[in-house]
Amino acid sequence: EDVVLSRYLGYSPGMRWWPSQEEVSLAANLLRHADVCLSPGSSMAIEPAIFDTPTIVPIFNQYMPDEYERFFDQFWMSRHFGFLADNKLVPFVRSVEEMTEAVCRALADRSWMSEERRVIRRELLGPLDGHSTERFAVAAVSAANGENHA
Repeated sequence: EDVVLSRYLGYSPGMRWWPSQEEVSLAANLLRHADVCLSPGSSMAIEPAIFDTPTIVPIFNQYMPDEYERFFDQFWMSRHFGFLADNKLVPFVRSVEEMTEAVCRALADRSWMSEERRVIRRELLGPLDGHSTERFAVAAVSAANGENHA
């Protein structure tokens, strides 16, 4: 029904993302209520797992398919997406047809790849208990005091 595209004002390619509180709230709200997330290669490939939202990563370009495939295979799949790809934690789609199939499947069955999203939460996102700031502060103070805080 509704398709929401988002781009944050605090984003500058190559310079990182400095989100405002409003942008963080918008992103969280979008991810929480989305039926499916299409991520072109950002942290949005793992963040939807926070809310158990299905995520699909298109890794194709209709206009330069061979060049794009080499680029993705050489750089993104082995490095940027290495853990996700090696463990098959999100569907990487290489064509419009594959993307359409994956979106339809995610819309029909939200539990598709739910176990993989659980692995993402456990292995990449850590505890989602609302105490991350507290853990960060303890780790920062421990580091400042020369302590090894695990």
